[in-house]
Amino acid sequence: LSMGGPIWNGPLHDTAWVQEMLADARAGPERYPAFKKLQSLLVTAGEELPDVPLFMDLHQMSAALKTTPPKAVDFRSALVNAGHRVSSTHCNSNGVKTDAPIELMWDVLRHWVKRMHPTKVHEQGTAAHGILSKEPKLADANFARASQAVSRAKQEGLPRFLPNPEPHWGPLARAKGKHAGKAAKKRAAPEPEGAPAGG
Repeated sequence: LSMGGPIWNGPLHDTAWVQEMLADARAGPERYPAFKKLQSLLVTAGEELPDVPLFMDLHQMSAALKTTPPKAVDFRSALVNAGHRVSSTHCNSNGVKTDAPIELMWDVLRHWVKRMHPTKVHEQGTAAHGILSKEPKLADANFARASQAVSRAKQEGLPRFLPNPEPHWGPLARAKGKHAGKAAKKRAAPEPEGAPAGG
């Protein structure tokens, strides 16, 4: 069991402000060197469920069951077809936000494994065995495509998570090598007795 916190349980974004920024950016894309990345971020943030502070990583959930993950839109569709709201999240390409209880999310994956992607029998005591051995309370999972499960970014043909503009883009690691090593040793070496302060 891992615990974390505290967490912010209010809305992450001011939706009206996000929409204003998106409209402003689209009105003058030449003013923003990273317009495509900015547009993708704002579109994704603008469609996030405002009253759901946390998200689940679909790939991590599937890895716990040692199964191939369903397509994100199929998983989200099953949640929508079960009567719940769903969205992606701006900070994780595999993240799913929903007002569905966590147990229902596991039920959807239980149905996915049994019907679509059976796995081998797992050893007792493993997470996969513990989760898959339970009968789902959800009678059936309907993976039929639901329009509410398709992100606005997808509908507009916008990539949500753009790659870095060039290799090794962003903050770099601290320099390494013999010169860096000598400098570190010099800083760590004690000063000889009698040396003037600061010298």
